[in-house]
Amino acid sequence: MHNTWKVTGALLGVCVSVASCGGDVNPVSRASANSVPLAQAPTTSSLNGAATPVNDASPASVAPGPIAQSVDPMLVVKSVDPMIGTGNLDISADWSSGIRGHGHIYPGATVPFGMVQLGPDTTGGPSALQYDWDRTSGYQYDDPYITGFAHTHLSGAGIGSGGEVSFLPTLAPVDKATLAKIAGTSVTYNAQFSHADESAAPGYYSVRVSPKGTGSPPWNVQGATILAEMTATSHAGVHRYTYFPSATTQKSSMIVSIANPIGGSLQSGKIQIVDNQTIAGWQITNNWAVNKPTYFTAHFSQPFDPNVVFSVDGNTAYLTFVKAAGASSAVVTVNVGISPSSMADAAANLAAEVGKQTFDQVKDAAQHTWATALNRIQIKGGTADQRTMFYTSLYHAMLGPTLYNNADGSYVGMNSTNNSNTNPPTTSKHANPGFDYSSSFSLWDTFRAQSPLMTLVQPERVDGWVKSLLTQFKQNGKGELPVWPLAQTETFTMAGHPAIPMIADAYLKGITSANIDDIWTALTTTQGASAHGFDQYRNSGYVFSGDNASVSTTQDYAFDDWATAAVGKAAGKDASVYQSYLKRSLNYAHVYNPAKYNGWIFAVPKDSSGNWSDYFDPTAAEKTDYSEANSWIDTWNVFHDFPGLISTLGGKSQAEAQLDKTFDPNNPLSFLNGQGFPDLTGRIGEFVAGNEPANQIPYLYDVVGRPSKTQAIVRTVMDDMYSLTLTARDTADLSAASLKVAQGDPRRVRASGIPGNDDFGQLSAWYVLSAMGIYSLNPVGGVYYFGTPLFAEATISIPVANATANGGALTFGQSHSFTITAHTANGEPPSTNNRFVQSVTLNGTALHRPYITHDEMRAGGKLDFVMGSTANDAWVASWNGQDPNTALAPSAAFAVK
Repeated sequence: MHNTWKVTGALLGVCVSVASCGGDVNPVSRASANSVPLAQAPTTSSLNGAATPVNDASPASVAPGPIAQSVDPMLVVKSVDPMIGTGNLDISADWSSGIRGHGHIYPGATVPFGMVQLGPDTTGGPSALQYDWDRTSGYQYDDPYITGFAHTHLSGAGIGSGGEVSFLPTLAPVDKATLAKIAGTSVTYNAQFSHADESAAPGYYSVRVSPKGTGSPPWNVQGATILAEMTATSHAGVHRYTYFPSATTQKSSMIVSIANPIGGSLQSGKIQIVDNQTIAGWQITNNWAVNKPTYFTAHFSQPFDPNVVFSVDGNTAYLTFVKAAGASSAVVTVNVGISPSSMADAAANLAAEVGKQTFDQVKDAAQHTWATALNRIQIKGGTADQRTMFYTSLYHAMLGPTLYNNADGSYVGMNSTNNSNTNPPTTSKHANPGFDYSSSFSLWDTFRAQSPLMTLVQPERVDGWVKSLLTQFKQNGKGELPVWPLAQTETFTMAGHPAIPMIADAYLKGITSANIDDIWTALTTTQGASAHGFDQYRNSGYVFSGDNASVSTTQDYAFDDWATAAVGKAAGKDASVYQSYLKRSLNYAHVYNPAKYNGWIFAVPKDSSGNWSDYFDPTAAEKTDYSEANSWIDTWNVFHDFPGLISTLGGKSQAEAQLDKTFDPNNPLSFLNGQGFPDLTGRIGEFVAGNEPANQIPYLYDVVGRPSKTQAIVRTVMDDMYSLTLTARDTADLSAASLKVAQGDPRRVRASGIPGNDDFGQLSAWYVLSAMGIYSLNPVGGVYYFGTPLFAEATISIPVANATANGGALTFGQSHSFTITAHTANGEPPSTNNRFVQSVTLNGTALHRPYITHDEMRAGGKLDFVMGSTANDAWVASWNGQDPNTALAPSAAFAVK
């Protein structure tokens, strides 16, 4: 490949062969899904009440196209591999290595945004602390043992929670005599497994296990195996276990436990025997979510011995099936309903969603639900690996937020209470609010790309999420919007008020019918909070150094101010009010030290007296003044005022040079005092592909008029950091020991296929948008900047919202098809070599700006990229640097102080 441009040294050591970029392999055959409503898309409110002038007129939209249909709607389901993101390439516990992996994905069975996420919890891998952190989803690729199949998990999070209501099949003895013999010892029941016997697909998970014990188990089940299969609905899990005993004396049994939630402890709970085929119970757990209630009902297809053996504490039940012994195989199906409010509601959820359906019927329904959701985007071209990565990423992006209600719509809210004194115990609940109440919002992560992606492909869900957040604001008693709500708990994890940009984006795109007065009250009341350094920000213009991730939080609060101003202007609020937020959104400038450090201007912490930090090192990542970042990363943490940021850094040429240095592999990230932390993976120089604060940085080259550099870097990240095979970068970065292991285990490499914690689909959403050639550089207001399309064609079916009264129910009608095509002048598909955009047209009209708007996409039509092997920025040479959002840039209205 010949490049006519240069960034810095080996900035983009790009692979040009299929082998080094991720070869074309046969897609893994997968199965399963469930059924959700279709439809949605809105009438967008302009930020300034009129079209923003740009250099070229917005092309007239074409007539809406039909909803895209594939020849076989199930092909997209077969393209998904849920095992991607479950492992690491690096086998060491060196947190400073920065090797891609650590996705923290769980591979179990679920439906889109389902409350039940049923799958394996594992143990027994390397004892290094890193592997505890890597087990936050309950599953870690290196673990050889399964401790049970639990019904609740988090996808891609950096903190563990879930693991409620666990089932472990076994052929080992579970009688009183055996249990008495191992009481007080280190012996535990587990199931050994091999990845060769494991399969995962949307809505389905299976694994063949061998009953084992850790320690010195007093039994011999050599040769015995059990095939464990599971599928799910929104509020129920369905298990199917096929027992293959190796001796007639072995009895098919089940261990049901509430004792060991992920990342925490059991506060209280009980398992009850209802009859000889039914059990029920409840557990209150303390982990990331405090006092989290989970109630369940489980019905078995086989009767069990009524003389059930319990552990001493009563938190584990050992069931033996009376008709399932002998040398031939036996099948036991278990249908489990889950509820946050009561055992009765758990039973009702099970009846409503499973009823008399067979395992295969539930699995097929789950598969069709996933097919409906995944077919919102249809792609053509690319390698098999790229298609697998694309649809797996889209799948990951729809694993959260999760429902936190019952099948009848009733829900447990922030002000619900656990009533442990009632018999049976319950948790207070609210009536159906008219939308699907949800929780598990990883907002600081997902407002950047996952939420904007969902406004395109799942806007009907977004409306319910906005209303859920507004409901939590009213109920949580904190006087501010949620930051990281989990179950009925506000965890206040991460910086800023990230619900504000998420809500603002939905409102500005017209895809929420939440009452504007409720929205405005929530936004402005939150802006009056005092916790988390906000009183310092409000009074002094910045958060003081030494706490609260001061630099990052100052920048985040400034963006929240801008998003609030944008809503206020679009809603027709008093100009003096929304302009006060707009002016305050310039506060980000308070943390930029005009005194250059080694020739560059950086975002730097300063104390309450206004003194800049005297220990400043821009390469050093830490958590006191930067939120999972360093100054090289957070200097770019301004979403709402690109003109002001560029001016602060010294102009376009200087900003471009500082971007070049950010990606320079000879300018590596370090850790403060050598104390690493594990979030900063997938690194190129100071850039971190595996963590959210850096996600937007490659696209900032667009803003300085150098989109070819955006294209080069974005393609490198997609090729190297989202690869299902070893890349040249992996080979260079891995230790000899890690490389040897990876070369001998292709499954491990696939399991390490994303650059870092997926954080409820944020990294996956980055890939989905980037692979289509667009990205939400400012994630509020509906402007998508261009990157480099990976596929010859991508068609998005965008549901369009019907007009509705303020606060009324939002409905969605016809979907409009928007197609993105990419090819060379000779008709060749895009490739690692042909990564550079030569020209762009929208519905046949040439574009001379590096972005498209949400309204233009929602109207339906075609965006066409002509690609080539040579960097070319001439097609945007006449662009004035403005987009519809920069019309509200605070630096354009107020002086930066």
